[in-house]
Amino acid sequence: MKRFSWLLLAACVTVALAEEHGGRLAWVQYDPATKTTKLSTGAPADSSLTPGQFVGHREWRSPLDIIIAFPATNGASRVAFSHERHFGALGAKNCKACHTETKGLGSGNPFPSLAAKPALEPHSAKSRGRFCANCHRENFTAKQIEGANPPINAGLFSALGHKGDETCNRCHVPASHGADFTGRHGDQAEHGAKKCANCHRGAGATAKADQTQAQAYREAQLALVKNAEDPAAFQKVLPNCFCAYCHGASRRGHRGGD
Repeated sequence: MKRFSWLLLAACVTVALAEEHGGRLAWVQYDPATKTTKLSTGAPADSSLTPGQFVGHREWRSPLDIIIAFPATNGASRVAFSHERHFGALGAKNCKACHTETKGLGSGNPFPSLAAKPALEPHSAKSRGRFCANCHRENFTAKQIEGANPPINAGLFSALGHKGDETCNRCHVPASHGADFTGRHGDQAEHGAKKCANCHRGAGATAKADQTQAQAYREAQLALVKNAEDPAAFQKVLPNCFCAYCHGASRRGHRGGD
C-alpha cells in the first residue's frame, strides 16, 4: 500500500474520530488530500496550532492515526482500533501483517471463529471482532506476527471467552465508563479510582527511553505532513506505552490547570 494512500485513509475517518472522543478535548488533524488542518470535532483549526496538538494543552497525538471506531451494538460497548498504538506494540509497520485475505481483512467474507469451543466465541458470525482473534488468542505472542519486532514479546490477551469476561474490557469500553469515556479520560485518570492503575501506569511514570522514542515519533509524523512519501519517517513507531501516545511527546504528565 502506498504511504500516501495509507495517509489519505485518515481523512475518511474524521467522523469516527470525533465520535470516539466525544468532543471534550479537540486536537488538530491533518488531511493529506487537501493539505489542510482541522479540529477532531470538524471545526476549522487555527493556523498557529501544530498538527496533533490538543487545543489548550501541551499534550500531542498523531494527526495521521487511522482509528476505526465501532459503535455499541447488541449490548456490546464500543471499540476504537488505533493503528498507531498497534504499530507501537509490534515495533514496526507492516500492512500485510493484517491486510491479507488469509487473515480475513480484504476478503469481505465472514471471519471463521478460532475459538476451541463455540461457547467461547463472543462475536457473531459476521462480526469483525473475529478478526482480532488472529492475534488476540491463547498462547500467541507479538513476535509471532509477520514482520513484527516487538519491544516486549509478551503473550497477547485473548479476544475469545465467555461474554462479560474481564478481558473483554481490553477492547470494549467498560459500560460503567460511559459512551464518551475517551474524551473524559484525563479527568478520570487524574481524579478517578485507584483501580485505573491496573491498566494505566500514569504519564509521570513514562520511562525516559519511551519519552525519547515518542519525541522522535512526533517529529516523524510532522515530517510526513510535509512529505507523505518519506520512508524513514513512515517507519517510526510509538513506544509500547499507552500513556506515551498523548503524553510522551510533551515529556510530562498532565497536572491540571494548564
